Amino acid sequence: MARLPAILDALVVDFDGTLAEADYDFGAMRERVRVLAGEYGVSARDLDGLYVLEAVERAAEIIGGGIERARAFRAKAQDVILDLEVRAAREGRLLPGAEQALQALHDAGVRVAIVTRNSGAVLDAIAGARRLTYGAFLPREAVPRVKPDPAHLLAALAAVGCEPAHAVMAGDHPMDMQAGKAAGMATAGVLTGAGTRESLTAAGADLIVASVVELSRILTGAARDT
Repeated sequence: MARLPAILDALVVDFDGTLAEADYDFGAMRERVRVLAGEYGVSARDLDGLYVLEAVERAAEIIGGGIERARAFRAKAQDVILDLEVRAAREGRLLPGAEQALQALHDAGVRVAIVTRNSGAVLDAIAGARRLTYGAFLPREAVPRVKPDPAHLLAALAAVGCEPAHAVMAGDHPMDMQAGKAAGMATAGVLTGAGTRESLTAAGADLIVASVVELSRILTGAARDT
């Protein structure tokens, strides 16, 4: 079996693509942020190759100068992103078996923390998501730095009282694997979202599973054995 903690206490798990699915239009988000940034004198070239949240922060740095001006841009950009997120989330759903998978982990004594780069409003917008069993939920507004910065994951672990060596980070995106490794955690790539077996393995996944349901079976078995 792929490497898992000798003592398993917690799972930090990504939300979108791992526990739930929604058709987020990240291209539209990036374009609307670029247009808004342009109104503040920021060139679209300065934002090339960045994820949308990182593009917002980069534009705010460029705007700089008067703090209020950068703050106003950031607030408008967050409103743009939130609007598109919530619209998509209203049409989203939990992935099959996600609710039961987290409940099984809880019953086995594994603490669960959910992390997402999305707003916390997404959890309310996706039907049934509030039924998920978890000890902590950390959306982007809950932390100063979001994944792939490991600080996001370390904050989640602190919230459930667990050390990185005794936890697994699970997600569908290579950035989840990168963040988990940077935080000193074992990592599990889940094939229900953006990542492929190849991309997740290349990013450092210790384990590849078809779904969070399969992951739950593996981790509950590991928890019973420790």
